Amino acid sequence: MEDNGLHVTQEQPGLFTVSVQRQWYRPVTLRRVRVEENKCGPVKPTLLTIRLTPVPNAPTVRRFVVLGPRDLRVGSWPFYQRYTAFVDAPAGQREVVWSSSNPDVATVDQTGMLRSVCSREGGWTKITATLKTDPARQASLRFGTGGGGMVCPRGKVDR
Repeated sequence: MEDNGLHVTQEQPGLFTVSVQRQWYRPVTLRRVRVEENKCGPVKPTLLTIRLTPVPNAPTVRRFVVLGPRDLRVGSWPFYQRYTAFVDAPAGQREVVWSSSNPDVATVDQTGMLRSVCSREGGWTKITATLKTDPARQASLRFGTGGGGMVCPRGKVDR
């Protein structure tokens, strides 16, 4: 099994080796990890905590992305979508400011909650998270809404 730097190999029935190799971190290997199994496979999840230590020359912010649907376009209203920023950085350097490049399409509050605007005209906006400690660092995605068939059952058309 292999996923994003995680390697799992079976040593013998019920015992595994788990290795993690990720950019900007020291490699970690856990041997003889016990997994309860039967003839169909694992019986229950095996909980592991693996602490990664950055290498000495690692940048302060190692990864910064917005998690949520990309290039999402909706035709119903109201529509809400929660976005989350993943910031791989030390505590105190993870806060972000959310913004929408086109509030006529959708707005986003400072918790990452997007609200679409009911509009008969289609459009797109860029939802952006900006690091408070380094405003030059941004992560974003696109969101679209509207069109001639847009129905606003709970009220009048916003635009």
